Amino acid sequence: MTNIDNALHSQVLDTDDDTQTEDVQEGNDVLAVGPPSNPLGHEVTLLSAVMLNVGIMLGAGIYSVPGVVLNSVGSIGLLFVFWVLAPLFALCGLMVYSEYTSMFPKRSGGEVVYLEQAYPRPRFFVPVTFAVTSVLLSGSGTNSLVFAQYALAICDVPITPARQTTIALAVCTVSMACELSTFLPLDTMWNLITVVFTGALVLGGLTRIRDPFANFHSPFSGSTTNPNSLATGLVKTNFAFLGWHNVFNVLGEVRTPDPVRTVRKAGLISLILTAFLFFFVNIAYVAAVPKDEISNSGQLIAALFFQHVFGKSFTAQILPIMVALSCFGNIIASVSDTELLVII
Repeated sequence: MTNIDNALHSQVLDTDDDTQTEDVQEGNDVLAVGPPSNPLGHEVTLLSAVMLNVGIMLGAGIYSVPGVVLNSVGSIGLLFVFWVLAPLFALCGLMVYSEYTSMFPKRSGGEVVYLEQAYPRPRFFVPVTFAVTSVLLSGSGTNSLVFAQYALAICDVPITPARQTTIALAVCTVSMACELSTFLPLDTMWNLITVVFTGALVLGGLTRIRDPFANFHSPFSGSTTNPNSLATGLVKTNFAFLGWHNVFNVLGEVRTPDPVRTVRKAGLISLILTAFLFFFVNIAYVAAVPKDEISNSGQLIAALFFQHVFGKSFTAQILPIMVALSCFGNIIASVSDTELLVII
């Protein structure tokens, strides 16, 4: 009887182990976001992956953040220090995401994949919560408001909350009907290169700016030591680099043999490119616009820059339109990215 009991007990244990193994395998199938064979295809190359990140990062931040950051930190020197620190924080995040990605080399979704593996129960809690927060906290809201401010400034119409809200809702609605085009990131990049080139002309004394180096004398004069203000400035500069992780959301669509290496390289290239552009754009702003005006410019620093360089000419009206179009392109990219996460 003892031998029979032991055999039966052993058989029950084996059955339980098999059941647990199946449950674990089932659990892994449930937790791993996205099907093994991607229905969206594999069309993302290194270049398109770089453009995906650049299209998100080159948004409204660089056209609206510098004035707010300078108002927080108090000096030109700290302004540039923060624009050096912000990409380093983004680089740390990029390294962490690269490590997570190596664990799930064929899964799109980015944070959804990592969080759902960390918190498997209750089922569907993480993806549903993440979908809701992605929609509510999307960067398209901020970009829409900046677009509205520049649109009103171009038309020389007083900026009021009601007008901003109306235009922001309208542009978000229109962006949902538009498809993300590959030329939008290139167009945005060209706009920033135009600002950098204009800043070089200012520093070279080839424009109407009399003393382009006035703000560079005593660069740390007026620096604040208030931790709250410094933290606000750092958060604002980090906001300008929002989107460095965008390429991880389409990992399963990468066409190369080693998708993890491709997205890691794309993230690094796009971050370095964006960091250099942002830094030199800030140099252009500081060279052309007095410090006090930058601090009080709010989110219209780019429009102020063009007015100081070109005056009230037709060119000064055209270039802010380019800024507004850049914001619109970023809105389309943000909406498309959010839609992809919700679908996944």
